[in-house]
Amino acid sequence: MEPKRKAILEAALRMLDREQNTAAITVARIAQEAGVGKGTVYEYFRSKEEILLQSLFYYLDQLSQQLEGLNLDGGFREGFDQLMGCLQRLSEQCITLARSVVLGKAAQVCPSDVPEDWQERIGRTNKLVVGQFDNLAKQGVKEGAIPDYYQRIDLIYACMGLMTALVDYGSGQDSVLRQEGLEQKQFLDLCRRQFVHALSCP
Repeated sequence: MEPKRKAILEAALRMLDREQNTAAITVARIAQEAGVGKGTVYEYFRSKEEILLQSLFYYLDQLSQQLEGLNLDGGFREGFDQLMGCLQRLSEQCITLARSVVLGKAAQVCPSDVPEDWQERIGRTNKLVVGQFDNLAKQGVKEGAIPDYYQRIDLIYACMGLMTALVDYGSGQDSVLRQEGLEQKQFLDLCRRQFVHALSCP
């Protein structure tokens, strides 16, 4: 991806995180945030709406690429912390889009012209997330940390709980977990225990 196009999309992500609604976001402000001229923005995108839509896809592509590039062969605990760390970095990059991924909704980011394949792309991304946690669960079974009778539906619900926790923890001062004084290591330990517990219920 060309550096200027990438800078524009990442600027849009930062603005989506700061603004309460998309009405306050303009092409001029995106250009200023990206450090490029307004004319440069129009070399790559036709409108603000297109920028916001493409930022959705850029975010999903980043998530997929980073998940696919993870090496989770170092053991259950290490792999869990690595996967959660990857998801946490991406959720904190743009908590608004992280919520959209968890909820499967783009309307809160792009109220109009939501592409028809949005749900399909969200589904593929979530399937990739569940697949990586499934790989970790199988590693946990080998190590005796997780019983071998866990069901896939339990895995899916466990993943939903983890993603919801990540979105909350990434919300900064608004985070319920952070208000409880939960530090990073404590947060990961809590998530790991909850994951194991969810898969250990007969």
